[in-house]
Amino acid sequence: MADVILYLGISTCGYILGMLLRKTNMKTAWLATAETLAVFVLIFTMGLRVGCNREVIESFGTIGLYAVIFTLVIMTCSALAVFLFRQIAGFDRYGAPVRGRKEQAPEQPGTAKPGAEAFAEAPGDAVKQEPERQDAAEQDAAKQKKSLLDSGTVRMTACVAMGILIGYFLLRFSEIDTQQLSVWAGYLIKTGLCLLLVFIGFDLGFEGKMLGKIMAIGPYAIVLPLVVAFGTLAGAGLCSLFLPVSLRESLAIGAGFGWYSLAPGLIMEAGYLTSGAVSFLHNVMRELFSILFVPLVARKIGYLEAVSLPGSPAMDVCLPVIVRSTNASTAIFSFACGF
Repeated sequence: MADVILYLGISTCGYILGMLLRKTNMKTAWLATAETLAVFVLIFTMGLRVGCNREVIESFGTIGLYAVIFTLVIMTCSALAVFLFRQIAGFDRYGAPVRGRKEQAPEQPGTAKPGAEAFAEAPGDAVKQEPERQDAAEQDAAKQKKSLLDSGTVRMTACVAMGILIGYFLLRFSEIDTQQLSVWAGYLIKTGLCLLLVFIGFDLGFEGKMLGKIMAIGPYAIVLPLVVAFGTLAGAGLCSLFLPVSLRESLAIGAGFGWYSLAPGLIMEAGYLTSGAVSFLHNVMRELFSILFVPLVARKIGYLEAVSLPGSPAMDVCLPVIVRSTNASTAIFSFACGF
């Protein structure tokens, strides 16, 4: 809970600072560069922390295969649940609520061209395009020109792999206290996250549309995490049908929601050692796989579906990746889901 208060406080400070500087002519292009650099440092550090963890390295095998299956099925079901929710709730693929969408009428002189998306704010108002949706569409069109794995995704994958390999070799061939190294890596991750949240908060405050976006989201900031939870548990229950793991244990594994420092201990304390090991690997993999898949899902399927992938890391470790792959508005949904 202390971390939640810290992250909320840091974000709020950044938002207030951005709001105070909104009327200045300050250039903010450096924010994107700073955020991107911090993302890669954090991803590398997280990979290092995983690679020097003896429990993770020694657990690959049968339970590793189970963990991979759990992770892929659960992430798929979470994204599917959010996709269905998005269709029902009326959000576009960029996470923006669609209000007053009208049926396309036959073209008449002076009317909008066929195929143009039009919106009316209220009956009798002039029909107009929503700028935010148009901007998102233009950004997405640019992203579609990239390859399936763009350079950013490749670099992030390389950072994770490099961190894991260095951590593994330090664990196996050096005299370094890897447990202490993992502790310091944790401190570095938390410090980096605080800096990133200041940047994100500043960006939202400087943009000056935060309140309107929160009002537009409304109760969906609470509903969306419940949908993600439902999709996660549905996927975990599905795994029990074709893996030698009971329904109770499968649901417990899924209910970790990516929190690998807590969930495995609770399961092992209840006497389920094998399921606890699967839970540990699954929750680590959910975080790692999310870093790899979030950019692809955001580009090909939808921003809210990308938010559904990490579980609890959506509010910390994976938040920078989500913001980088989507937009600052999606950070509100991401933080709510992780919380």
